Amino acid sequence: AVDDVKVERYTEWTEPKGPEISNEAYTIAENFTKNVGPFKGRGTATASVKEGAMYVSGRTANWHGVEVSLDKEKTIGRTLNVSFKVKYDDDAAGVVKSTLNTSGSAYAGVTSTELAKADEWVTVTGTMTVPTDAEYVTFYFEADSTTASFYIDDVVISTEEITDDMLTKPDDGDDNQGGAGEAQANTYTF
Repeated sequence: AVDDVKVERYTEWTEPKGPEISNEAYTIAENFTKNVGPFKGRGTATASVKEGAMYVSGRTANWHGVEVSLDKEKTIGRTLNVSFKVKYDDDAAGVVKSTLNTSGSAYAGVTSTELAKADEWVTVTGTMTVPTDAEYVTFYFEADSTTASFYIDDVVISTEEITDDMLTKPDDGDDNQGGAGEAQANTYTF
């Protein structure tokens, strides 16, 4: 005789879905005419506005620089287009990099540019796809030198194709706003 009967119902197994990828446009554009916007120091570095651009100083390690947190929900699984201008403050030649950090140990270089001369603006562009397993999305600037100070200007990070009208300096009557302005002496694409 059977006293206990257990009936179980099985459902068909379905593969788990990955994160939903947004189609919403996402752009950070900053020209640093008044403040450093959403950027902040990383490590010992400080970010300030100097000569109409973001000035990165106080660095004591090569990874010290400035960073900005990006919206994970709007960038995960998408390609980011990046454009910025950079120059060193002194005569130290070296490399300035932009990097994407998506978890405690996941770092991916977006751009790497060797600057041969101080006080010369260089335009840098690149692309990077944010991994679908990103825990967070932080974009930052660093340099190979542990102490060199540098300027960053006209930053655009976007899920859309970068256009000239995404970033314009406001006309506030000041003819000497500083910053990179229209400087396009050298352009590097990665």
